[in-house]
Amino acid sequence: MKRKLSDIQLLRFLVQLICFLFLPGLFADILGNIKYIIYQAVSGNFELAVMLTTILTFATVIIFGRILCGFMCAFGAMQDWFYYIGKRFLKIKYKINSQIDKMLKLIKYFVLALFVISAVWGLALPNNINPLNTFGNIFAFDYAALFSVGGLLLIIIVVGSMFVQRGFCRYICPLGALFCVISKFKAIKIYKPSHKCGECKYCTLQCPMGIELYNSDTVKSGECIGCMKCISACPRKNVKPKYMSVKANIFIVLFAVALLFAVNRFNIFGHISSYAPDMEIISVVNPQLQESDYIDGTYEGVGTGFRGDTKVQVVIYQGKITDIKAISTEDDNSFFEKAFSEISKNIKTEQNSQVDTVTGATYSSRGIRDAANDALSKAKK
Repeated sequence: MKRKLSDIQLLRFLVQLICFLFLPGLFADILGNIKYIIYQAVSGNFELAVMLTTILTFATVIIFGRILCGFMCAFGAMQDWFYYIGKRFLKIKYKINSQIDKMLKLIKYFVLALFVISAVWGLALPNNINPLNTFGNIFAFDYAALFSVGGLLLIIIVVGSMFVQRGFCRYICPLGALFCVISKFKAIKIYKPSHKCGECKYCTLQCPMGIELYNSDTVKSGECIGCMKCISACPRKNVKPKYMSVKANIFIVLFAVALLFAVNRFNIFGHISSYAPDMEIISVVNPQLQESDYIDGTYEGVGTGFRGDTKVQVVIYQGKITDIKAISTEDDNSFFEKAFSEISKNIKTEQNSQVDTVTGATYSSRGIRDAANDALSKAKK
């Protein structure tokens, strides 16, 4: 018998589709922000925009669990859809052994450890071997990125997702590992009184993360991504969120989506962090700016953005940064232009390159900032 798509699963599909089309790099950006915060913690310098965005993300996970993974992750949505294709059209029927599944889930914590170590040392994975970057490059119409190590890994992940649903999320994703730890303290949990259950175990069969739901009355596992498929699947309507109704969860999902969409798409926190007083006030507060450290002239610098090199030109006149021009970039124009207008303005205001990144265009921002810093290093006395 065909089951009708429930309201919550229809909502989930629509949210996934919207995020897939308009926020494909959301989780890569969150991961980049976390790595940047770790690196900044070592150097003793923090950016307000990055801190606020990350705190908001962590607060959402602590309260609602990994609902962002279940509803907003474009990479996860892609895996869901390919799993459906494999199951529905290619008739793939594969079930991984539960013990092997548990062991493989430990891999992502090892990946998380490597991620933290690389953040502390300021190391970056080359763009051409990172499948997440390849995924983002495809949305920038850079199909040549598929012909790389990262492209090969992405293809392996796609093919693997047809056999094991959310294989990357289960076994490899470092952000998933971090969220898995944090969400153990979540306020909202799935409640399933076993004394009302039959022997079908249908909720467990429908779980994309392979959680054995029949083993407990309350699902406390950090592996739960809040997709609510178990709620929709239960023929007895026996599975439900603890302390909240499904309608309340729908509202929560919409609120979280709207808030994170606004933060990442419209740079809400970026405007907070980019505020600076005018140059007269800065000169009084920072006496060292009275005597410039720069020699007049035009200087070029290079930095690394999301997809490759970014080159800028910085003009120094009477010891001050008077103009910044973009010479070339390999980044997507929409992200680059959003970042450049804000970053260049702030560098001229602050009279140095140590300014905040633009939320939603973090990697492009860092490329512009590093290029400006490279140029200014050549202009120093």
